Amino acid sequence: MTSEAAKEPLDIPEPVAGPLFESFVLDSGLEIAVANHDQRILKPEIGFRYGMDLPKGNMAHTFEEVIGAIDAVMPVIELATTRLPGGIKQRVKWVNTDGAYSQTLVIGSSIHFQQRHFSLRGTRAFEDGVETSAGVGSNALSVPLAVMVRPANHLNALGLHLRKGDVLAAGVLTDVIVGTTGKTYRAEYHNPGTVDVTLTAR
Repeated sequence: MTSEAAKEPLDIPEPVAGPLFESFVLDSGLEIAVANHDQRILKPEIGFRYGMDLPKGNMAHTFEEVIGAIDAVMPVIELATTRLPGGIKQRVKWVNTDGAYSQTLVIGSSIHFQQRHFSLRGTRAFEDGVETSAGVGSNALSVPLAVMVRPANHLNALGLHLRKGDVLAAGVLTDVIVGTTGKTYRAEYHNPGTVDVTLTAR
């Protein structure tokens, strides 16, 4: 959670990140069943996949180390909801405890990573084919690639590390979308492509 579009409505002063198990990562085009109490928050983002392990150690990873380990990029839509009582406005420590509200990550087809793709490339969000929002890569902490360094070093401080095959999403690039069951949502990127998800009632 890095961009002002995500942090400002939640009154969160700093970027936060949340993990997801592999079973909550889905391919583009699938349906997701949501419950009545789910917030159904949809966030078009760019995902980065690591092609090698980042080494463990006492020293902080540099920008060059973290970015150099990425081998692929893909369009993603994150579905978010809170599992805590009291709504989505919580103190940062509780947002972290709730996994930054991450519920499901929907991933489109990946392409080979090239750093120049992510300076100021356009992103458009659609609901049932109607454009609802647009943005650029710099909406995620001004430089979306810089977002990748923080979670890498956070894990390193805990004695953990990013591993080959791990995917990190770099923060919402458009306005946050509140989804409706029965509708299909699409994010289109100049690079790396498109990703779709349909919400259904559980």
